Amino acid sequence: GPRRDPRIESALAHIAAHLEEPLDVPTLAARAGLSPDRFSKLFAAEVGEGPRDYVEDRRLDHAERLLAATGLPVARIAEACGFAHPFYFAARFKKRHGLGPSEWRRRV
Repeated sequence: GPRRDPRIESALAHIAAHLEEPLDVPTLAARAGLSPDRFSKLFAAEVGEGPRDYVEDRRLDHAERLLAATGLPVARIAEACGFAHPFYFAARFKKRHGLGPSEWRRRV
């Protein structure tokens, strides 16, 4: 298919490599040399969702892998996936799965 904008390709690679770090839109936009507004619009047009949602989705994907494959405590997984607060992580995880992270882990 058509190639993505290289600034967005670069942002996607940066996100994948730095999930444990804060990845706010102004910082990602500055790395891409764009205003936050322009970056958000371009990102959504190229990727199909906004950068904030995309980052959270990738963080939750990573958390699922860690929950399934490791015995790390949930709070440690939340931190490793870039969630500042374990309670926020648990709430977002539950919104996605209908189960909290500990319960989900027991079932996989």
